[in-house]
Amino acid sequence: MAAKAIPGITMIVYLGGGLANQMFQYAFGRSVSIIRKEELFFEKTSLGLTQRAYGLDAFNIKIRFVGLPTTAPRYQEGIFHYDPEVYTAPKGTYFLGCWQTEKYFNGTEVGQCSAFARCFSDFLDAPFLVHD
Repeated sequence: MAAKAIPGITMIVYLGGGLANQMFQYAFGRSVSIIRKEELFFEKTSLGLTQRAYGLDAFNIKIRFVGLPTTAPRYQEGIFHYDPEVYTAPKGTYFLGCWQTEKYFNGTEVGQCSAFARCFSDFLDAPFLVHD
């Protein structure tokens, strides 16, 4: 059952795409929510509309889901770059994007101890990724 997000004290992160995108979105959400001191929820309604499936259950991590937020402020990621303004976006923001840079979680407990740190380590060394 999906938890109900409480505007102003929760952060909601879009979860979609393939497993690698979902891993980045999870690591982004987990790390940024710790720094922002907000509860974290994920929204995955688009996964039911595509051939992509939810894949993070393979890592045995607890994730709380909400439905598509309709009143939350939205923050759309720019393409493949680190954006420090995510830390000062309004409380209760719905974050949309893939967040494909390790700068959001390096040096945090997520980067050091995540359930899939080894997978990320290998993935981040891939030649097709754009690094800032």
